[in-house]
Amino acid sequence: MNKYSLAKRGKHNPMFGKHHSLKTIKKISKTKIGPNNSSWKGGITPINILARSSRRIKNLRLRVFRRDKFSCAICECTGGVLNMHHIKEWAKYPKLRYIEKNLITLCYECHRRVHMNC
Repeated sequence: MNKYSLAKRGKHNPMFGKHHSLKTIKKISKTKIGPNNSSWKGGITPINILARSSRRIKNLRLRVFRRDKFSCAICECTGGVLNMHHIKEWAKYPKLRYIEKNLITLCYECHRRVHMNC
């Protein structure tokens, strides 16, 4: 049996079966945020990416999916991979980005087709 399989089973892992204290967990999480993170590059994430991944847009997406009963507005399929689509474009109409009336639910295929036809 090789060392990797033993380590995976915990035989050579000193933390196997142990848990960090809440104090240690808080210290670890602080090192993973912002300038303390080893991958930090000075806050260069574009505003567009920050806006699209914000908690506000995630909550809005869920509200739109619920409003549309988790079904595509074009083919009316339910479930699967759903996308929130801006009727008036995100880039051209920044004031309409967070307005529910400007948003619809589309399945992945219909969303792709809509953008291919633009």
